[in-house]
Amino acid sequence: ITHECGHAFQGYLAAQDPIREHADIGMETAEIHSMSMEFFTEKWMNLFFG
Repeated sequence: ITHECGHAFQGYLAAQDPIREHADIGMETAEIHSMSMEFFTEKWMNLFFG
């Protein structure tokens, strides 16, 4: 869930950027936000997954 929220967060930020070309990113760049969200929430993952 947090991984996909990272993609959504990137999309949210890109939508606010006046330069439309910034929204067209490669797969490696897209994973930066999603994997960062995983790292940020790792401390609490045991509460969800057990």
